Amino acid sequence: FAHGLGFDAESLRVLKRSPLPLGSAEPALRAILESGTTSVVRDAGELGLLPDKDLGRWRGQPCMVIALRCEGRTIGLVALGCLARSAGFS
Repeated sequence: FAHGLGFDAESLRVLKRSPLPLGSAEPALRAILESGTTSVVRDAGELGLLPDKDLGRWRGQPCMVIALRCEGRTIGLVALGCLARSAGFS
C-alpha cells in the first residue's frame, strides 16, 4: 500500500514494520495467513493493516494479499492495491 501514494514517513514506518500477532489479526487477514495462500480481498479496509488516518481512501478498494512462507510457516505478507476505481485483480 505504501509506495508511491503519498504516505507520510510515520505511516510508512507503521506499514513496513508492524508486528502482527495472529491472534489479534482481523478474521479476513487471519484466514489468509493461516492458509498461506494468495487472496484477493474486496475491501482493503477489512484487513486491519492500515493506519486510521489512511483507512478512508482505501475503504472499499480491492487488494491482493500474498502470504510469505518459508519451510511451511507463514513469515510475513505483501499486500498490493491500487486506488484507481477501475482496478481489479485476475
